[in-house]
Amino acid sequence: INMATIKSRVARHALGIFWSTKRAKRLAKKISQDTEGTRYPEMWVNKYVNKKVKKLLKITKVELEVKGIDNLPKTTCILAPNHSSSMDPALMIRALANRDKEDNKPNKMVVFLGKEEIKKNKKVVGFADMLKTIYINRANPRQSLKALDDIAAHAKEHRKHIVIFPEGTRSVDGKIQEFKPGAFKIAQRAFLPIVPVTINNALSITDFANRTGTIKVQVIFHKEIKPMKFVSQKTTDIAANIQKIVKKSWKKPEGKRAEAENKV
Repeated sequence: INMATIKSRVARHALGIFWSTKRAKRLAKKISQDTEGTRYPEMWVNKYVNKKVKKLLKITKVELEVKGIDNLPKTTCILAPNHSSSMDPALMIRALANRDKEDNKPNKMVVFLGKEEIKKNKKVVGFADMLKTIYINRANPRQSLKALDDIAAHAKEHRKHIVIFPEGTRSVDGKIQEFKPGAFKIAQRAFLPIVPVTINNALSITDFANRTGTIKVQVIFHKEIKPMKFVSQKTTDIAANIQKIVKKSWKKPEGKRAEAENKV
């Protein structure tokens, strides 16, 4: 399948994607009003979003390989992946889904810590709100600490994993950027284990000018780091350690876009 075919597939489904985002915004509003969670239970929301993500990956011809899923603790933890694509949240959602057709276990649920700028992104804000994303204002330290406490409380109550992208923003060339220490304050404050996550080749998904055929993306869940090992450490040291683990399994993105960016 060449790029023209992929673009044609996306174009054919464009209206459906548009209405999915519109419906997501409406659903997000209804879900926020369902304070008891009786009409829209958390598990139903997760299943709905997973279904949409599965369809999106199929349309964009993404083949997802997941490794180390058994490394995830059964309790709430912090998932700390590298970040190079707007598709990364979708990849994380799908990586945590139960894809064993003979196994009826539910999907692992997640909640994201995101920048306030996401609220302005009409394409994703509906789904972000459906998943109860907690938004953080990095220019407001007091609000930031409250956001950390809020997401920890929500995740523990609903047995979710917390996804935080420690780089703070997407990497332009796919290379792993510096992990910010602030992302790990929540692990210390809420005494939660950290699971480093490596996402490989996500940058190639949106390289529409050069990509051909199916893009193979890999999500690797590394062994958990328990709170007792880092609770007394500086967050800068925690960040450096997590980055080192993630980087060890990182592979250079495929495609001409990554090559061009790396030459600059």
